[in-house]
Amino acid sequence: MVINIIFFWILVVFGIIVSLYNWIIVFDCVIKSKNSSCIPLLGGGAIVLAMNLPGIDMEEYESIPLLLDYGCIPLFVHTFFSFIYKMLKELFK
Repeated sequence: MVINIIFFWILVVFGIIVSLYNWIIVFDCVIKSKNSSCIPLLGGGAIVLAMNLPGIDMEEYESIPLLLDYGCIPLFVHTFFSFIYKMLKELFK
């Protein structure tokens, strides 16, 4: 049980660091116009994995990290709408 708690916190801290790094990359791209890419699914996935460890009962909250990390659901939604915008832009050229 103690090993699961230690592993839980290691995964949570790692996931938070990667999630913050993804948001820093997004703000750098918007503010400084730098081209960088996020690390998809790593930060939110690490936190979801931590929530599903044996002895940790947080399964009902496992979608929250996927929504808060830009490399997960927000990145895929942004990519989808960017693709649609590009297709419509070429269509009405």
